[in-house]
Amino acid sequence: MVIQEYQDPRVGKYLRYGYWYLAHKGTIDRATRLFLVLLVAVIWVLAMLQLYGFMQGTAGNDALLRDWTGAQLAVEKLHSQNAPLPPAISEATALLGRDDQTADFMAWAENPNSNWYLEVDYVFSWADGQTLPDSAFVLPESKAVLLARGITVNALPAEAAITVLPKKWQRLKDKKILERLADFRAKIAVVEAQASSADGATAATFSVQNNTIYDLLTPRFAVVLLQAQTPVAVGLAETDSLASGATANLELRWLQSLPLNPRVEVYPQINVLDQTGFRLPAGGETKF
Repeated sequence: MVIQEYQDPRVGKYLRYGYWYLAHKGTIDRATRLFLVLLVAVIWVLAMLQLYGFMQGTAGNDALLRDWTGAQLAVEKLHSQNAPLPPAISEATALLGRDDQTADFMAWAENPNSNWYLEVDYVFSWADGQTLPDSAFVLPESKAVLLARGITVNALPAEAAITVLPKKWQRLKDKKILERLADFRAKIAVVEAQASSADGATAATFSVQNNTIYDLLTPRFAVVLLQAQTPVAVGLAETDSLASGATANLELRWLQSLPLNPRVEVYPQINVLDQTGFRLPAGGETKF
């Protein structure tokens, strides 16, 4: 059997390989070590190139981030420059209501912006309580009266406060709306506003002239009586309609003694953005 193995031609082939390996073992070992050294060197070079690329990318990202941040700051600055100015809110005043157990609360809200429409939510508060939330609109470059009337109180509060939160800002870009706003402001005129007292009651009378091209539907007017600069009474007057070119004579009465000869200020509460508040006469079409 052994003789047969050595007679196998493959054995001679393997023996030749073995003799050749023994003869060249040193060279093979040196070549293997050189290959490993070169492989490690190549790996290090590739790693350094990757690190260099990463550092360059980081620097580029930092520059991009700086540019993006600068652009964001420019946009924020532009927005802040174009943002509406906040409304000016006066101090709240508590006034005697229809009897000793009720009070009327009021404050002014002024919108200083020329092309921003504002809606606000507000709450009056005093030492013993607060009113339910209410809302109001303030037209551009206008002053509105914030009211809470007929509020039950234990006694007339000596002090009151108001919390006002802007609910909606709307920038007016439509020229037709801006023209209508200017037209309403110029052509709805309050004239002959005066107050008189008799028999323990006070009456305020005034006339409203509608010189616009529109019929006004249920227009309302906030009326404030003042002694010097201090409000002494507040109320609301309205009429069912006020036709184009017509004049309405309105009156409010307070069944209580008020200072003599108070000044009367009237604030129209007519929203030019509310399409239900006015119309063209004889069924004309209002262009919105």
